[in-house]
Amino acid sequence: MKNFLAQLSLLIFLFISATEARKNPQICSSSCGDIHDISYPFRLKEDPAGCGDPDFQLSCKNNKTILNFHGGLYYVKRISYDERTIRVADVNLASGSCSLPNRSLSMQEVLMDARYPGLADYSYSYALNFVRCSNNISDLAKSRAPCLSGNTSHVYVNISRDSVYSYDVPKPCKVISTVPAFYENMVQNLSYETALKMQESGFDMRWSVECRDCRAKGRGCVNKFNTANIFQCEEEYDYDAIVGLVYSLFAAVNLAEIIGAVRFILLPPVIFAFLLHTYFSMRKKIDVREKSSQTDQSRGKVTRNIENHLEMPPKPVLISAQDNCVMAPESDSPKEILIPESMERSS
Repeated sequence: MKNFLAQLSLLIFLFISATEARKNPQICSSSCGDIHDISYPFRLKEDPAGCGDPDFQLSCKNNKTILNFHGGLYYVKRISYDERTIRVADVNLASGSCSLPNRSLSMQEVLMDARYPGLADYSYSYALNFVRCSNNISDLAKSRAPCLSGNTSHVYVNISRDSVYSYDVPKPCKVISTVPAFYENMVQNLSYETALKMQESGFDMRWSVECRDCRAKGRGCVNKFNTANIFQCEEEYDYDAIVGLVYSLFAAVNLAEIIGAVRFILLPPVIFAFLLHTYFSMRKKIDVREKSSQTDQSRGKVTRNIENHLEMPPKPVLISAQDNCVMAPESDSPKEILIPESMERSS
């Protein structure tokens, strides 16, 4: 029980020390062989706990600085703190001798690493692919590795700009190892001598504490604007909200299209019905006005007739002596009878 508690306490102490070292790195420097001024974020394994970042730890063996990267060992040839790059070479290939790499390493593995996110300059970067063939390949004869070939198999070094594809390798061959390489000249018809120089020179990788921290948070890292080797965290997006917005926009567009189609279908009947309604409404108003005018005219005629009748004097009734005719006024009111003078005298 005591041993368990002691081990647990040691683990907790180491974890706290590593965490504090990341948050508050000490300003310290060390060296190994040709690599001087090994400082933050790099550190040597023998350095105090507060120096550098544990994720960028190097080791010093036989006066050579070594990087353990994806299980392979690489000699460190140069560290640039201004360009934020590190140049390394496979320990089996750094001396320019004929050998297979210590570990096969593809460009994709370098690109996906959080601490070393990609090669420094892809315009001068290549992939050296070691291929073993059962037959002698005349097209690759110049790049044949003599120390790796025999009577029954032949090993060649094939070159590609990126990951090797099936069409880059002849059919009776298979890739047995690959390693990145840096070479400033254009390479065509690779010879094995040129391959040895490329293996010896190694390759440049970018390093970034910021990218490591971004990946630790589950976020991607991208280059800062107008910079090649300085990184920052990729902007966070609420993908659920974006998907919801896309669906909403899609539904709105569909609804607008449906409304537009219905509008073009229903618009002519609606306009026609509106015109009919307007026509009949106006017609009804005209009819009412005409009837009202006719009624007013009739009332005016009756009124004028009555007025004329009332103002007309009664017509006299003429009674002649011969036929004793009497002309009475047409009105019903008492009428005066006009008697001729001859009748008055005789009376």
